[in-house]
Amino acid sequence: MKYVKFTVMIASSICQEEKRHDLAVEKYQAAYEENQENQTKLLDWVATNDRVKEQTKQNFVETMIWSCTTGHITKSLI
Repeated sequence: MKYVKFTVMIASSICQEEKRHDLAVEKYQAAYEENQENQTKLLDWVATNDRVKEQTKQNFVETMIWSCTTGHITKSLI
């Protein structure tokens, strides 16, 4: 009879450990997915800012070229 009780205790302990493990895996997966989403958002933000910076530089160059070729140079542009 003691063997049966011991076996039941072991089985119960194993079941609890499996539940704990499964919960930990679920939490890890959720955190990993959230991290991946945040990383993607950050990379998109960086790429967008790079495009904006490049467009700003291009606009400035085009404005300077236009100002020089048309004689519309002002102190604010220099």
